[in-house]
Amino acid sequence: MRKKLMRVLIFLGLLLGMNSLTWAAVKYDLWVNNEQFADDKLTIPCGSGSAVFDPNTKVLTLNQAVITKGVDVGYGCGILSGLRSLRIVLRGENKISAPQAEGITNYGTTNCDIVVSGPGSLEIEALNSTDSYGIYSTGALSLVEGCSIAIRSFATGLHAFSGLYLDKVKVNIQVTGRITAGYYGMAVNKSGVFVDGDSEVTVHSSGSAICLGETADDQGSILQIKSGTVNLTSDTKYAVEGANTAGSEAELDMQAGKLTAAGPEQVTNLSKISLASGLVVTDGSMNGKSVVIEKKSTPSTEHSHTPVKDERTATAATCTSKGKEADTVCSVCGELIEKGRDIQIKPHKYTSSAVQYCEYGCKTVNPSYRKPATSTGIKVSDAVSAYQVDTTTADRILDVAERYQLSRDVFALSPQKLTALNNTDADVSGSSYVKLQARQSKAKTSSITIKWNKVSGADGYIVYANQCGKTRKLKMAATLTAGQTSYTQKKLKKGTYYKYIVAAYKQVGQAKVTLAASRTLHIATSGGSVGNPKSVKVQQIGKTKKKLSRYTLAKSGSAKIKAVQVQKDKRIKKHSSLRFESSNPAVASVDKKGVIKGMARGVCELYVFAQNGISTKIKVTVK
Repeated sequence: MRKKLMRVLIFLGLLLGMNSLTWAAVKYDLWVNNEQFADDKLTIPCGSGSAVFDPNTKVLTLNQAVITKGVDVGYGCGILSGLRSLRIVLRGENKISAPQAEGITNYGTTNCDIVVSGPGSLEIEALNSTDSYGIYSTGALSLVEGCSIAIRSFATGLHAFSGLYLDKVKVNIQVTGRITAGYYGMAVNKSGVFVDGDSEVTVHSSGSAICLGETADDQGSILQIKSGTVNLTSDTKYAVEGANTAGSEAELDMQAGKLTAAGPEQVTNLSKISLASGLVVTDGSMNGKSVVIEKKSTPSTEHSHTPVKDERTATAATCTSKGKEADTVCSVCGELIEKGRDIQIKPHKYTSSAVQYCEYGCKTVNPSYRKPATSTGIKVSDAVSAYQVDTTTADRILDVAERYQLSRDVFALSPQKLTALNNTDADVSGSSYVKLQARQSKAKTSSITIKWNKVSGADGYIVYANQCGKTRKLKMAATLTAGQTSYTQKKLKKGTYYKYIVAAYKQVGQAKVTLAASRTLHIATSGGSVGNPKSVKVQQIGKTKKKLSRYTLAKSGSAKIKAVQVQKDKRIKKHSSLRFESSNPAVASVDKKGVIKGMARGVCELYVFAQNGISTKIKVTVK
């Protein structure tokens, strides 16, 4: 099973690596039938049925689903979850077949819980490899509320690190693997297996039917049967196996119900076996081919019942399940006199909107929770103000801002802000030539074409334009897709200057969140008395006048760039001086006058660009 845990950790790394390349705020760490859920894909077809995910409640509903495809990034699992908690609701008859590994699993290292509830049924076939499990949970695993589960697997049927809970369910497990160690019907690392609610559990395994405390570090596991019928059969090993380590505290506790154990040996490595009658067996052994343990009251007409509360039958209410008061039994004969009343579920506990999950530990999300500020200081209120969205969408916008490390200046460049600017002949705060290199492509008498580089993660681009002039506000000229990196504006006046800003955006709900914005371009149409730069020429850097595409300076050293914008044929009406920008100011910075300063050892590039975006590049090495 340690090999199994290592494999989970390995594909956790693979998934996180993949997410760093393909991350999008709208996607969720949940895959079914080799498809990932996202905000625009909350229903996944599964045969003639479907799988539906509610991201607010973390509930996955299977409706007559037939899952036949394994998740590529999860070694062929039918359902793969990276969520801290997941509840699966079964509707009708559902089936998972042909997974290369688990039917259902999660890849968190600890405390990632799975709950499967009724009223429907689920059949899992996991027979395609020696590592095929039915359901594997790195936290607790609960099967509850009338669901029916049938598992045929090569390795373990049900495995949970932090307890396996069966309440009001029918479970049938068949494990066919013939390897002697590590193949069980049901296995837990700690806490134990708990059967209640008159559940019906049948396990037939080639290895041990139940393993309690699977590793040397996990002590204190228990098989506790509060009520119901449990039938355990092992072909080669034990019906109930405790951790095979010195000092193991694994126990069998029969409170009620019926246990049938069959195999070469019934139990091993148990420190104590407590039967309903009060008998305690300390040597942990039962000889013979089969043993039946059953609670039997011994009513007697020779005494009046003496009522007493049996606190062993009491359970505390939680925020996810009802509790139960203690049953009243006769202290003499043990007969049930009155069943304890149910205790209603208590409400989730949230002390403030700063608390993300219920404080009782059930992992339910606080409905009033608001994300804290990003590392660059952007808050939910900033997103609401800049993009005019509700707080739920603002939470998602903050995810984008954190993912792409947006500065406050860039984040503020919403479409509403860019189209409201008055003095738009100058560069806007937060714009960058390095990140979005917009430039002139063609200029004709009545049209101008601009182009730019692709921006990583962008869903599209918005082009803002107007005739040059400080009093002329920018207008949205076009909204383009991620694959479009050029734009032609037509029906323009000849011999006239026009200004442009291009913004790359990420779509979040109805909002277009700006990831990068270009410096302001000033481009003239042809046919008049003015024109555009055709190139930028560097004449000198410091005292150097040759080989000016490269330059080396010392840390803390400085040098000034002398450059000019070369006109094509007609004079250039100045809207902007030559501008300078460094690809890495931490290595070499450059000011608006073209003075370079070495900051730290390394290599970067300096761009010198004209008012129409035409540029030249200098490779700078700081020693």
